[in-house]
This record gives sequence, structure tokens and C-alpha cells, in this order.
Amino acid sequence: MIRRLQALAFLGWRFFLHFVKLLSPFHKRPGLEQYRENYTSEGLTTVSATERERFTGFEKCIACDLCLHAWFTEGGRRYDPRAATPRDLALCLSRSMPDYPSARAIVDGWTGMEGFEKICPRGVDLPGIVELMRRHIAAYDEATGK
Repeated sequence: MIRRLQALAFLGWRFFLHFVKLLSPFHKRPGLEQYRENYTSEGLTTVSATERERFTGFEKCIACDLCLHAWFTEGGRRYDPRAATPRDLALCLSRSMPDYPSARAIVDGWTGMEGFEKICPRGVDLPGIVELMRRHIAAYDEATGK
């Protein structure tokens, strides 16, 4: 019982100090600047609110491979199991922010992506994914000096 009272007293004290710190005129909230200082060197880029909203559309990919048929037939490409496909990029974005050097290998040279969202039964915006990845790769390059 005494330990519980001690824990509650400590929690109350920390709660009080938290609000005093927030009300202090000397308290500086680091926010985005601190994030960039800490994580830009690691290659993490910031995601805007509109990009976060678009992620819900990117996460719809169910790996049905209908985009692959169009990718290989209309693009005149041959199947190579080592080469990345549109589906790979959509699935990559549905989990977490990818490794940008690897993503560069996927999106470099992609052209003719128009119409892919019509092929997808879930309406995944593949041209939008490629455009988003190119923008984040450019931000990564700028931040890391590559």
C-alpha cells in the first residue's frame, strides 16, 4: 500500500513539473528542427500531412499482380526476378518508409506509368507512388549530400 502511495505521489509530482515546464517562458519546444537535426543524417525525411493522407491509398495494394501484366506487356520489358516491379514499390510503401538508395534502384528510369491506377482493382495510384518516392529520394540526397 505504501509503495502504491509513493508511486502516485511521484506521478503527481512529475505531472506538476511537466506543466510548470510547459508554462515556463524559457522552455523551448524543439519540434521539427530537432527532428531534422537528429534524423536527417540517417536519411529519414519528413512526411507532410497530405502525403500521410495519400498513404492510405498506397496501402491498398493486395499484390494481385495485374499491374505486372501491363508492366511487362506494354513496357516491352522481360521478366527478371531480381528487378523491382510497380507492385514491389507499392508493397514497400505499405509497411514503412523504405531505404532510399534501394528505392532509387526501383524508380530510376520508370516512364509510362500513366493508366496504371486504372488497371489496379484497388485503385492504387502507382504514378503517385513513383512521384512521391522521387521527391523523397531527392530530399534524402540533399540531406545526406549524395
